[in-house]
Parts: sequence; structure tokens; C-alpha cells
Amino acid sequence: IAMKIFMISLSGGDPLLCNDLERLVEKFTDAGISTMICSPGLLIDEMQIERLCRNSLVAFNISLDSVNSKINDYQRGREGACDSAKRLISYIDKYGLGKIFTSVEMVITKKNKKEIEPLVQEMINHNVNEIRIQPVVAMNYMTYDKGLALNFEDIDEIQKEIERVTKKYAINNAKEGMLCVRFVDQSKAVIKGMKDKINWGGIISPEGDLMLNGYIPYIYGNLFEYADFQDAWQKGFAKGWEIIQKDETLQNVKNIIDLQKLFKEKGFVKKRYEKVY
Repeated sequence: IAMKIFMISLSGGDPLLCNDLERLVEKFTDAGISTMICSPGLLIDEMQIERLCRNSLVAFNISLDSVNSKINDYQRGREGACDSAKRLISYIDKYGLGKIFTSVEMVITKKNKKEIEPLVQEMINHNVNEIRIQPVVAMNYMTYDKGLALNFEDIDEIQKEIERVTKKYAINNAKEGMLCVRFVDQSKAVIKGMKDKINWGGIISPEGDLMLNGYIPYIYGNLFEYADFQDAWQKGFAKGWEIIQKDETLQNVKNIIDLQKLFKEKGFVKKRYEKVY
């Protein structure tokens, strides 16, 4: 708060499992900081959602990969994942009254790449502002073993399907209140970071590990090695891309598939850089 950050994203896991979530949200929003709650809907308290929806600085990002329970739950690795995400969306509809920014995060794999239109079709009937469609970046062996990892042809097919669906349903026309469907290319943030060496934000894991981006296999330093968050920003996050520039493999990243290759080449283990002073 003292650093005047403009937004914080509470992710996980699921922040709805956090007992002091509402205290955290209130502390941030009372200071004028927009707060996004990223949740797959693991634990939903209807009255808590009602209270959170009273706060105009709260936004929600909900993980939903398909409106088909069988496909979504397989991909999410949890029975009931689809139903709980839908229930969370319905509560935000009910209590947010279209005034709370709500996005749906759809991770695309070989398993659900035909599920874009059904999901868009259903979300049109909800107060959802945005569907963020992002290809899976295979960061573990399981993604490959389950046959979920994508190739260039898959990604091209997904982009064409998004274009077809948005035209069919006349969305993405920038009218207020209209649903927007976006294709998220995770490699662009990495390419820009390597080029500009500037970081506008970062990720802190529950263990305090500092990461510039969730899609690159690098950790540099730990929050608890610094005096405070501002110290971690000035000596860690603010210099993060300069530190990572030393790794030539990142300079060769041109697309999403390159990110996948990077994780595979590193043996799906995140390299840890020493703290930099």
C-alpha cells in the first residue's frame, strides 16, 4: 500500500479458502487498490460472495476450461470443478448485478480445443465481461503424459476458432457491457520483458519465491531474504529481467511452443538465481 501499487491479484490455489480473505481485500480496497480474486470455486460461501460484490474495487477471475463437466473436471483434476465454477459465476451474477468485472480463464489443451463455442455460448447468458483463452504451456510431465500438450497446428486452429466464434456471436465490438473474448499469447510478455528489461509486476509464491512470470522456469530470490516488500521490489523485481538476460535460452523464445520447450529442456525444474544486491 505504501508503494502505491494500482492492482493486486490474489491467486492460488484458491483465495476463497483463505480465512482472512475479506480482511485482506478490505485493506487493499480501502487504500484504493483494485483487487482481483482468481478462483476455481473450491470453497464457496454465498454470503461471502455477496459481501465481496458490494465492493466496487473487487473483480473476479474464474477458472473454467469447459462447460462440459467431464472434460473440465478431467483437465482440472477434480470432480465437481465445473459445477463449482458455474455456481460461483451465478452468485457473482446475483450479487454483482453486472457491476463487478468478471473474467473467465479458459486454458486450452488438445482435450478441450473444441469447447470454445459452447463456453462462449453459455457465458453470453451471464454477466461475464471477458473470456481469456490461453493455450496450455506444458510445464510438467503430466501434461504430456495425458496428451494435453499443444503444437503449432493446434494453436493456429484455436486462433481461427476464436475468430469464427466472435464473428458468429457478434462479440468483441467494444460496446460497454459486451462480452470480450481474447486469445492470450503468454510468450509476448516474455519477449517484451527480455527486450525492454522492465517489469510492471511480479509473482510471489506462498513460499515467498519471486517470479517475473509464471511461464518461465526461473525463480530469483525469496521475499524473506529482503528487509520488506519494497526492498524486494527495488533489488529483485525491478532488476529481474536484467538478471534473467544472462540465460541465452530465453532470448530464443519467439512463441508459446518455445516456452514449452524451455520447460522440457530444464527438466521441468525451475532454476533458482541467487539474491541480487
